[in-house]
Amino acid sequence: MSRFRLIFRSLQFHFRSNLGALIGAAISTAILVGALTVGDSVRQSLLQMALARLGRINLALASNDRFFQEDLSKRVQTNADGVFASAIQISGTAAAADGSARANKVQVIGVHPDFWKVSVGANNAAEIPSDTVFLNQALAEQLRVKEDATVLIRVPKPSDLSRDAPLSPVDNSSTALRLRVGKVVSEDQLGRFSLQASQIPPFNAFVSMKFLQQKLAVTNRANLVVAEVRDKAAADLLKTAKTGLLNAWQL
Repeated sequence: MSRFRLIFRSLQFHFRSNLGALIGAAISTAILVGALTVGDSVRQSLLQMALARLGRINLALASNDRFFQEDLSKRVQTNADGVFASAIQISGTAAAADGSARANKVQVIGVHPDFWKVSVGANNAAEIPSDTVFLNQALAEQLRVKEDATVLIRVPKPSDLSRDAPLSPVDNSSTALRLRVGKVVSEDQLGRFSLQASQIPPFNAFVSMKFLQQKLAVTNRANLVVAEVRDKAAADLLKTAKTGLLNAWQL
């Protein structure tokens, strides 16, 4: 009996056991490939959401309800090559002009044109007019508004005392802004901007920083700096930021 005939007879005799082993191997391979594919898809989705939130931003300084001088970003920038932009980020509420829709926990962000330079898709952004607001897609859908519609945005005024403190003043604690929707900002234009990691798109409303400073009575102040530092390894970014801040801060 030849070798090939012996192999054929052996496969024929053990057909059932070989078939079971083959099916088991195929199922195991399919499970492993499926798990790897799903894991890679989830990782890519999370990466895309992170890029949509941050654009090209790799450094940020957020002081929340404490304001610093607006030119801090320019003073820090002298120590690093890149784009630095100051902004005001404050939580508020938004509503359609006719009161038919409302959104809470809205990020009202006062920006200069430099802010858009750290996004992926906005290279020729201009100053936002004082009577105009740019909404992101999530907020526009929540309020059911389009361009040229009117929205009402209410933001709290900064205070040296916590609003929960017994001695904190309650009169004129917020200001209302009646604004025209000038644009719905896409995700590649930082429409999904947020420093908080979340899979839920935030509600973002972008206004002129000078206009917001005037309404909040915080002239030449900001509470957020975002930056794209170029030609720096990830390990050197924090060191660069600390050095720049130590050289730039003032009492």
